[in-house]
Amino acid sequence: MEQQEKEKLIRQAVFCTNAAYLMADVADSYVLEAASALGQIGKSVKYGELKRFKSVSNVARQLREMTKKLSSPIYGLEESGIACDNSDFIKECVTLIATRCGDDEESKQKMLAAIREAVP
Repeated sequence: MEQQEKEKLIRQAVFCTNAAYLMADVADSYVLEAASALGQIGKSVKYGELKRFKSVSNVARQLREMTKKLSSPIYGLEESGIACDNSDFIKECVTLIATRCGDDEESKQKMLAAIREAVP
């Protein structure tokens, strides 16, 4: 395998590791937000959901930590990289897309086209 091809595969693996870290962090944020919203109306306590929310949050945190540990020996990085700091941005994008598009396939395609057009 040529060096250039190896470097391309390493960049792909780093991206995937970063994405896994980001998705775990975003999932944790959404779970905490949902627990907070339900807590404000007394639903999480009333139905015993608080323990389940904490359990999901703990799993997301474990995935984040495992991803960090994975990146160090494989890529020689201290952390998963700069992308790890972007979870708030990713969460905002996911929320925007989900709230604007819903289940409408045409809206989803328009959103993707707009993103591709705006960011070449």
